[in-house]
Amino acid sequence: MTTLYDRVAGDLRRRIQKAEYPAGSKLPSESALVAQYNVSMPTLRMALERLQLEGLIEKFHGKGNYVRQPYPRISYGTDRQAAENIGLRVFVSADRIEAQDTVAKLLGVPTGTHLIEYSHLSFHEDDPYCLAKVYVPTDLATTNLPGEPVSPWGDQVERHLAEAGVPTVRAVERVKARTASGDESRTLRMPSRAAVLEIERTSTDADGRVVVAAVLVLPGNRSDAVFTTYTPVQEAEAAQ
Repeated sequence: MTTLYDRVAGDLRRRIQKAEYPAGSKLPSESALVAQYNVSMPTLRMALERLQLEGLIEKFHGKGNYVRQPYPRISYGTDRQAAENIGLRVFVSADRIEAQDTVAKLLGVPTGTHLIEYSHLSFHEDDPYCLAKVYVPTDLATTNLPGEPVSPWGDQVERHLAEAGVPTVRAVERVKARTASGDESRTLRMPSRAAVLEIERTSTDADGRVVVAAVLVLPGNRSDAVFTTYTPVQEAEAAQ
């Protein structure tokens, strides 16, 4: 059943897609939209929130609702060039922390174990785009930042470990959709109920020890997870 706010959101979405409200333009005031669609203010705001969650508009308190520039989509998967192709700038920091329950479980270590957390915050132009946190036990790493090239996903951390004599031989990735946490919403400038893709990646060494754990957070309205699987024949051909 189509609700009133679905119909309002659908009409505004159509107008935005047809450039009746072009990128960067301000929508009519909320009171004007209430009168235009003959709906209540709560119904209108639910429709506007839907468009916010889709990344079509952005609300500035005291100024109004503005149409956003279309987001270039970013793909996470076996082709790591996808992130570089849209020109992300990556800022990395490193801190010593104690493992909380979720991260401790990923690494298979006791809660409170000392770790190095490498935090990667990526920007496209002025917009924060994705967040990756990479965790390594302190007996394997220091707070010195791994070298170039810097990946939005923290891939250079594993390269850094391999150069230090701790190569990883296996990685397991788990993908799930959820709503953003409060901290993630603030960091990535998303509505509080926005959907994100969370990718947990654990990498093990030859002895089966998890030496790197990563948690990647990608806004759902601008991200894809793309994985390529080769048949046994293709794997054999690739190995030749």
